[in-house]
Amino acid sequence: MDVLNDEIKWFVDSYVDSLLSWDIIIFLYNNSMKASQANELAKHFDKSPKDVARTLRQLKNQGLIKCCNNNDFNQQRYKVSHNFNQKVAPFIAALNQRQQRLAILAEVLKRTYSL
Repeated sequence: MDVLNDEIKWFVDSYVDSLLSWDIIIFLYNNSMKASQANELAKHFDKSPKDVARTLRQLKNQGLIKCCNNNDFNQQRYKVSHNFNQKVAPFIAALNQRQQRLAILAEVLKRTYSL
């Protein structure tokens, strides 16, 4: 039995390649009116600023988020794209259902650790 529908599978395959990207997507969904810098998010998640910046760049390049200023790289602020909530809402809803959340976690861990 497939627990995840095609839309959720596509979203996870496209955007959620690590637990860090999962955390960032949820944070931005819950704080969609706020622009965030990589170093702020790194402190929030207790992660390396370099790792957070790399994940933010990846999500930006995929069109899920965007830069909202043209400052140097270390000062760039990111915010959600115009269709962010529409793309992310089904993922968030799936996370609220135990079986789907576990299936998503399994997929992310498989990719992260090449299982």
